[in-house]
Amino acid sequence: AGYVDIRFASSALDALAMHEKRPASVMIADWLMPEIDGLELTGRVRQMDEQSNHYTYVVLLTAKEGDKALSEAFDRGVDDFISKSAMNEQLLPRIYAADRTSLLINRLLDENRLLASNNAHLEQHNLVDNITATGNRRYLLQRLDEALNNVASRGGVCCLLTLGIQNLADMRERYGEAIEHELLRVLARRLQQLVRP
Repeated sequence: AGYVDIRFASSALDALAMHEKRPASVMIADWLMPEIDGLELTGRVRQMDEQSNHYTYVVLLTAKEGDKALSEAFDRGVDDFISKSAMNEQLLPRIYAADRTSLLINRLLDENRLLASNNAHLEQHNLVDNITATGNRRYLLQRLDEALNNVASRGGVCCLLTLGIQNLADMRERYGEAIEHELLRVLARRLQQLVRP
């Protein structure tokens, strides 16, 4: 079918060792195997994938039939399973679908990882409070440091005024977070009108 990166394992434990070294996109395993069965293999693959932030699409081959077998397989994390009696007709189309699905899920995992990294980077440099759109604590400390350096090098004085809202926690508990945020936004706008840039 054109696939070139295909690995074979002689046992479930060998497959796990291979998967740990280099995760597979699609894993096809027999349900009934010595040492550990396909369901146990699937559980271990899921644990490995969780640690490596990867997704492996697991297909089990089985002679078992019926809804109970399907339900048990899906409950244990199996993505698909193929009856051995229909393997010749179904294996390749299912592999194509499994490969597409695995590719999409792993792309989403990579993009989520990148988004989380970018968000963390932005948060480290963010100077604006997301509720009031005024300077946040990081901005305050940065500006205060600049003012103190100016005073130290040029002389003069520096003044810091802090304002608080009485009973803010009580108001949040009584009226909810939305009202608290609106109050903070209104006060921030009023302060911006009253204070020089």
